Amino acid sequence: KKEAAASAAEARRQAAEDKKEAAASAAQARRQEAEEKKEAAAEAKRQQAAQKQAVGNKENNVVKALDKSTSKGTFSLFGLIGNNQSDDSSPVPAVRPQKRQVRATKSPRGVPTLERWKQNRNGSIAGTIKGSSSFEDGELVTTSSIINDAVGGTVVQTASGSRYFLEGEGQGQPKLFKGLGGDSASSAKPSSVDNTAQEKKAKAEKAKQEAVAKRAALAEATRQKAEEKKAAASAVAEARRQAAEDKKEAAASAAEARRQAAEDK
Repeated sequence: KKEAAASAAEARRQAAEDKKEAAASAAQARRQEAEEKKEAAAEAKRQQAAQKQAVGNKENNVVKALDKSTSKGTFSLFGLIGNNQSDDSSPVPAVRPQKRQVRATKSPRGVPTLERWKQNRNGSIAGTIKGSSSFEDGELVTTSSIINDAVGGTVVQTASGSRYFLEGEGQGQPKLFKGLGGDSASSAKPSSVDNTAQEKKAKAEKAKQEAVAKRAALAEATRQKAEEKKAAASAVAEARRQAAEDKKEAAASAAEARRQAAEDK
């Protein structure tokens, strides 16, 4: 009888120890899960803040670059009185003495050609373009003001450095709308062919692609943290299940010990 009682007491003690260990294991798993969840939230917050800052910096750079772009020339009212000057808000560099322009029959390699061209009163050239990487052949365009004479068979250059070959003879000055409007070289709206505008467009596209890549990286990091959280939750569930199994076995052992003690008695 004494041995049975001792055995029952030992079984109860062992069951209590097992229960205590299972509870400690579950508590440790919950603590680990909470730590991982906290770290994942902090990391996602840091990455989101970094992404917002990077996108904001890119947008500010693009806006600043666009603000510095050369504004399009406008027709001056004083031109109607005989002063044929451009009311262009952008600074025009001092014109250097030009060398005698040599006429050619075709454009140099890499220089777009303007056909059926005419020079506007603000110094720009309007015509159909070909051989450009930025526009379709035959598209009507208007350049910014040029710094040399517009002569057919020669290459002209804008203040920003863009170069165009003028094919054939020009078609003279375009007619003007009555009133304060600008020159109307064509019923179609001209497109700007300033290379600086194309560069700014490319920079804006690059900034957009970088923002998309950063968002994808953030989404991947969030998914990874979610997977880690799911694994931690599975570990906690497994620890709880194991604790329940241990508790059940300890209870069964204690019951068996009590039954054995009763039989011995």
